[in-house]
Amino acid sequence: MKGQLEVGAGLGQLEPGHGYSPESGKMSGFEHYDRELRDLDNEIRRYAALCRVDLSKHHEIEACLKQHHDDWAADKARESLQGLLILRIKLETEMIELGFSPPPLVQTPGINPQEEA
Repeated sequence: MKGQLEVGAGLGQLEPGHGYSPESGKMSGFEHYDRELRDLDNEIRRYAALCRVDLSKHHEIEACLKQHHDDWAADKARESLQGLLILRIKLETEMIELGFSPPPLVQTPGINPQEEA
């Protein structure tokens, strides 16, 4: 339906063969971290926008994740955002364990993480 948000669309759009593997408990092969993080961050930003959450304001994220919504679509978007944030934390943890430095989800104005490296 035109003009209606399709909640859940895009969650399965991460590249096939990449992402969380229940067998290994790992997220991705190290050669795909940049793409995985980019795709995941795009989905997080999309759901944050649907939930009207500013990702740079932690109190807004926490409030959204704690508040169950009466409307099914809004609550589904909230649950999707929560799941995506959990996946990002898992991916960041794996990257750090392997010696990588994951970029922040929200860039700080005036700071270029590429220049710091």
